Amino acid sequence: MNTFILIVLGQIVSLFGNAALRFALPLYLLRQTGSAALYGGITALAMLPALAGMLTGGALADRCRKARLMALLDLVTAGIAAAAAAGLPHLPLLPLVLTVLGSLYAMQGLYQPVVRACLPLLLNGTQLLRGNAVIQLVDTVDELLGPLLGAVLLEHLGIRGLLALSGVCAALGLALRVSVLQFGSILVLGAVFMAVAALFNVWFFAQLQVLVPQAQLGKTTACCTVLACLTQPIGQAAYGIAFQHWAAHPADVLLAAGVLSALVLWLLQTRRTA
Repeated sequence: MNTFILIVLGQIVSLFGNAALRFALPLYLLRQTGSAALYGGITALAMLPALAGMLTGGALADRCRKARLMALLDLVTAGIAAAAAAGLPHLPLLPLVLTVLGSLYAMQGLYQPVVRACLPLLLNGTQLLRGNAVIQLVDTVDELLGPLLGAVLLEHLGIRGLLALSGVCAALGLALRVSVLQFGSILVLGAVFMAVAALFNVWFFAQLQVLVPQAQLGKTTACCTVLACLTQPIGQAAYGIAFQHWAAHPADVLLAAGVLSALVLWLLQTRRTA
């Protein structure tokens, strides 16, 4: 039953971010272009991957480990949102919206058959009936509240902020999936965190080259590198203490580290734009 609760919680956060973004992206395109025909055409085309995703998801659900497949879908969704947020100012709007929207519909189509196929393995008898009802309720509520909150968040966060929020929702869903999996998937998540950290390093030093005067760039880069080397042992010690005290919940420790990192980045971005 605990596994079922984790699956439901993962579905809530993953589908909420997906539904909010699927509503907000065509709305953003409409505001930017003013073309209702383009808005309707993009929305209609994006539905086709959802149908293909449902058929593919049904086949994959019968052949693959379901918890691992759900974690992979959340990871792909988070990557799509992050890539779209990074590429939005630079890439052509129409192909970007169509690609991201189609991908989100495909992920949503893949997701549903996999969740349904999990339930008979976790629940029996009347519990299975209740489980199906809960999954259907969560899906319905997400589809209702996702567009509503997506429109509100689009006004307050902008499209890049909403893309980032959708990525965070997918990452939270991924952490919940990992809680269902074995140690090997924890290693996969750790590799993802390492990759994100490497990307952050590249982005950070690129920002230094833009923001710091050329005459001070060498000294500033050296100071930042030294500071990073000094703080790395502190971070490793903190991770070691955290894992020692919460050894039974390593995914929670990684999730907390990710949330803390996102908060630090948000504060840096806020100070930069202030």
